[in-house]
Amino acid sequence: MSIGLSVICTVLSWFIITGIENRPFLPSLTDGRAIPVQILLGSLYGSVAGLICLFLLLAAPVFEDLRNLFIGIINDVNLNPVTIILISALAGFSEEFLFRGGLQPLIGLWWSSALFIALHGYFNPRNWRITLYGLLMFALSIGLGLMYQWVGLLAAIFAHTMVDVVILLGLLVNQKYYLK
Repeated sequence: MSIGLSVICTVLSWFIITGIENRPFLPSLTDGRAIPVQILLGSLYGSVAGLICLFLLLAAPVFEDLRNLFIGIINDVNLNPVTIILISALAGFSEEFLFRGGLQPLIGLWWSSALFIALHGYFNPRNWRITLYGLLMFALSIGLGLMYQWVGLLAAIFAHTMVDVVILLGLLVNQKYYLK
């Protein structure tokens, strides 16, 4: 499923970037600061943001149901560290290419971030706890958009990837303490 969604996001981003915005597709990946700078800054932002989210998921009682949901998904699909890294990299690449590289230049930072969070299901009027987590994710998404604007698309891709890796690996490692 992750591969299918990644392909759809990548094709949509290609259509938006080349067809609507009339920009070259792959060169947009390396626009911005030097590639090592993008990788470093994106990895740092993503690691710190991921650790903050992981801490809140593990420590804040308000996020207990969401933490248990995520741990249940990790167990149901039998994720291991290798698949977590691969899924995170696929999501980071395809989603950032679509939402930052494709949509953000068209609809702006705030709308592309709001759409990103809404499509992930974090704005849920029936569950204020998920919506609260969604607001945290929205702030993180704004940070990804600013990373794209100030540093480059590759930085946003690495940041997104690291957020997912840190959260998922952290939940995988800590799941034994939370399973009931």
